Amino acid sequence: MKFKNEEERWENNPIAQLLIFMPASIISSILIIPCIILALPFTILPNNIQTIGVRFLLRVQHTISLSFWYFVQEYYLPDILPIPFNIEVFLVLAGVYYGFRKTINELVNETLEKQGFI
Repeated sequence: MKFKNEEERWENNPIAQLLIFMPASIISSILIIPCIILALPFTILPNNIQTIGVRFLLRVQHTISLSFWYFVQEYYLPDILPIPFNIEVFLVLAGVYYGFRKTINELVNETLEKQGFI
């Protein structure tokens, strides 16, 4: 609960803006290409299913981009946690999504509004 309540402190901190959100925006820009490719099959489906699919892909994209520093740390210090990598990645992404849920949802809604989905 405490981690989630501190999300606003991270958003309003200029140092956090540089360290967390700046690399996240760059990674998010790179991850848009695979998300577009994965979203192409949704174009043959009805609009409400398209919106659900694109919303899910955008949440995954922003969660991965906000967990950028974990993946950097995992590259340089690979054996800090002695659990399997697949489980570790899932736990980190779940923690990032839980901790930055408000920010991720705002980014997803902003993108969907710009693209005309909602």
